[in-house]
Amino acid sequence: MTPIFTAALLKQSKILRAINIVDVSNSLSGAVFDAGHIDTKPKIKYYRKSSLRDALSNVDIIALMDNADGRILSTEPKLQLMMSSTYVREMASEISKINPSALLAVFARPVTATVPLVSEIFNKRKCWDPNKILGSVALDAMRIESMAANLFHLNPSFLSIPVVGGADPSTLVPLLTIAKPLNYISQEHEKLLVNQLRACDRDLEDCTDDFKGPAMSSGAAAARFISTLARALTGEPNVRCSAYVRSNIIPFCRYFANEVEVGTTGIKCNYGLPKVSPVAVNLIQRAIPVITELSAMACAPIEDPEDLKICEKI
Repeated sequence: MTPIFTAALLKQSKILRAINIVDVSNSLSGAVFDAGHIDTKPKIKYYRKSSLRDALSNVDIIALMDNADGRILSTEPKLQLMMSSTYVREMASEISKINPSALLAVFARPVTATVPLVSEIFNKRKCWDPNKILGSVALDAMRIESMAANLFHLNPSFLSIPVVGGADPSTLVPLLTIAKPLNYISQEHEKLLVNQLRACDRDLEDCTDDFKGPAMSSGAAAARFISTLARALTGEPNVRCSAYVRSNIIPFCRYFANEVEVGTTGIKCNYGLPKVSPVAVNLIQRAIPVITELSAMACAPIEDPEDLKICEKI
């Protein structure tokens, strides 16, 4: 249901004209019909997978979201990739043919691997622009800001915590020591918050026998990320966000999450890795081999539905 929550929140936007939802599982028609009754400007349009070309043509932002239920969250990233890779390859291939010039926001888990996979397919199609493919780290960024705000009794809407590393809880590293407006944070609090962040999905799963994933928070995070990209496309200056992108920041690590500036043509500036704490340095060093391994797995020689050979490394 994450796409529905995302669409309902995006329908409050004053800069969007339409929101197209592609129902790959044939289970969203009623929810889309219901959301369409929200009396705001953007129109929600419903498409089945057979009408993918109509849905993706002439749009400015495409969000590649999960097609599985919440159980994908309860597995490690390697298993997540096995569960999602066929779907991601198929959709990336179609997007590369239908509308390769759109900004592509990748939410399909594990984003640490699916961004390299999508990039590889676009590269094979000779339409790859690394500045137009951004992997979302919005959910974990939102989570850590909420957790830190609760710990220090702050308003989370005024708290900003950059995140770097990979794009899943096991590899993403929040830079708590340069969070604003925090003036100081101890190593004990830093480690506590990182551990809480990495336990979020497990704790959520333990709360209910009917686990469907963090639909509401995922939808809110996705809507925030898409709205940020939309603001950039309108020409608003100095639009920044954390995203998992093609990068040369870390040697031998071709993809990395950090703060970027987005403009009308995609990423304008990659701000790289700022000065970080010893705790964050250790976490980044431990994350790099995992990021590299997942990227390599995503780009391993496999055949997609159109026999694309996606073994050439970008």
